[in-house]
Amino acid sequence: MIYLFFALALFLISILFIYFKYIYCIERFYLDGVEKFNHSDYKGSLAEFSKVIEIDQFHVSANLYLARIYEALNNVEEAGKTYHRLLSIHPDNIRNQVAIFQNLGELYQKNRQFDKAFLEFKKVLELDGALYRTHLYLGMFFAGQSMLDEAFWEFQKAVEVEPSGWDAHLYLGLCYCKKNWREEARREFQKIIDCSSDYPRAHLYLGYLLKDEKSQAVPEFETIPNLETVIGHPCKYDIPMLQQQFEIWRRGNELQSMGKIRTVRELTRQNAVTFKKTGSRILNHLKLQVDEEQMRPRGINYIAHPDSDDRHRVLVYLRNWMTCAGPEAVYEMLAEMRRKNAEIGIYVSCGSFTLEAKNIAKTLKIKLLGRKTLNRILLELA
Repeated sequence: MIYLFFALALFLISILFIYFKYIYCIERFYLDGVEKFNHSDYKGSLAEFSKVIEIDQFHVSANLYLARIYEALNNVEEAGKTYHRLLSIHPDNIRNQVAIFQNLGELYQKNRQFDKAFLEFKKVLELDGALYRTHLYLGMFFAGQSMLDEAFWEFQKAVEVEPSGWDAHLYLGLCYCKKNWREEARREFQKIIDCSSDYPRAHLYLGYLLKDEKSQAVPEFETIPNLETVIGHPCKYDIPMLQQQFEIWRRGNELQSMGKIRTVRELTRQNAVTFKKTGSRILNHLKLQVDEEQMRPRGINYIAHPDSDDRHRVLVYLRNWMTCAGPEAVYEMLAEMRRKNAEIGIYVSCGSFTLEAKNIAKTLKIKLLGRKTLNRILLELA
C-alpha cells in the first residue's frame, strides 16, 4: 500500500512539473515576444510567438500578436490565415468576430485587395450595424464607384453613429458637391469648421465652393496654415488659378475609393477572352442559360433561355461602351429579336440610356440595364 501511495504521489508530482513547465514556457515565450514586438523586432517576436502557438495553437493573445506582426511584415496571406484561426477559437463570440472582420477589412484595404476588403466590411455590418469606420470605408468605396446614393447612405449612417466624425462630414459634403447641392455641401463643411480646427481641407473646399463670391472665398483660404503645402503649389489666393487645382475633388480624387471591384470601367478595358468570361457570369447572375453567342465589335449578342423555362427565347445585348444609348439602339434590338424569334430582350450596357429610349423599351418587352445596375451586378459577382 505504501509503495502504491509513493507511486501515485510521484506520478502527480510529474504531472504538476510538466504542467508548470508548460505554463512557464508559454509565459516566457509570450513575454519575450511582447518585448521584442514593442521594440519593433518583428522577426524576433515572430519566432517567440510561433513557439507559443506550437505549444497552444488556441492562445488568443499570441495569435493576435502574430496577425499584427504579419501585417507589419506585409505578409497579407499569413495575417489573413491567423485572423481566420482566431475566428475558429470562439466562433460564437460576436464581439470577437466583429473586431476580426474589421481588422481583416482594413488589412485587405491597406494592401489594395479591395474586393476582399469590401466583403469583410459587409460581414461587420451584418453583425453590428453601428460601427463608424466601417460605414466610412464603405461610403468611400461606393463614392469611388460613382454610386452616390449608396455613398450618401453610408456617410449619413457614419455621422449618426459618430456625430463628431469629421471625415464622414467632409466626404458627405463632397458628395453634395458632386451633385451640385451647394447649400447642403456648405452646411457640412461649416459644421467641421465650427467644431474642429484640425481640418484645413474643410476651409479649402468651402473656399472653392464660394469661388464666385471672392470676398467670402479668400478669407477661407487665408485661415489655412501652410496653404501652399495643402494645395501643392505656390498660391496668392488667386481664384482662377486655384480653380484648376481644386478640380481634383470634382474628378473624384478626394473621394478616395477603396478601389475598383470589377466595375463597368474595368469591363470596358477587358480583352475579348476576359470580357466573354465576365459576360457568362453576368448571364448566370440573371438566371439565364446561353444557347448561342455572337461576338460583336463592342460587345456580345446572346440567345438564351431562363433557368426555369427553356421554351422562351431571350435576346441579350452586352455592350462595353460608356456612351448614352438612344431610341435607335432599342429599335435595333427589336429588329434583332424578330429575326431571332426572341420574346424578351435585355440590353446590358456600361453606359446609360436616354429617357426616350427607356419609355420606348417599356412598351416593347425590352429591359434596359445601365451603368448603375451593371455596377451592382459586378459588385455581387465580386
